[in-house]
Amino acid sequence: MKRILFIISTIFLVSCSNETIDMSAVGTWKLTGYNVSNGFDLNNDGIKSLNLLNEFECENHETLTFELNGVVSSTETFNPEVDVILIDEATNEYAFNVVCDIEGVIGFASNYSQNGEIVTYNNKNATIIGNELSVVFEDAIKIYNSDSTQVVSTENLTLVYTKQ
Repeated sequence: MKRILFIISTIFLVSCSNETIDMSAVGTWKLTGYNVSNGFDLNNDGIKSLNLLNEFECENHETLTFELNGVVSSTETFNPEVDVILIDEATNEYAFNVVCDIEGVIGFASNYSQNGEIVTYNNKNATIIGNELSVVFEDAIKIYNSDSTQVVSTENLTLVYTKQ
């Protein structure tokens, strides 16, 4: 009987000591990047930016909070409406319509899981590198023709959060 208890205890200690838990996602992350690959000059100041947060005046208070219990939440989700209209394809001239979300606070709470540098929540994979967490939304920015009747191309939107 003592031998069986010894074997069970040894197995338990070995299995627990080899288990490493990555808790790098735990904490609060602030939205610091609303990035597109080619950049736009939404505010018409003559400077294109890859980070659209530099281009519009919408208030951004979005944070993600990852808790030890496997829950991620946000109480002030940043959700502007951005319309991009291709005016002239030859010169890459665009017109923009940005509507800030002033209707109220959008939030969510969801479970998350982490496997190394990959954090999965809301059916999306985010990547943690250092103190930045990035999640890509494919084809999220739609670019319309000059009369706004047809989508002529799309851009991926990458949200970048910095750990606070």
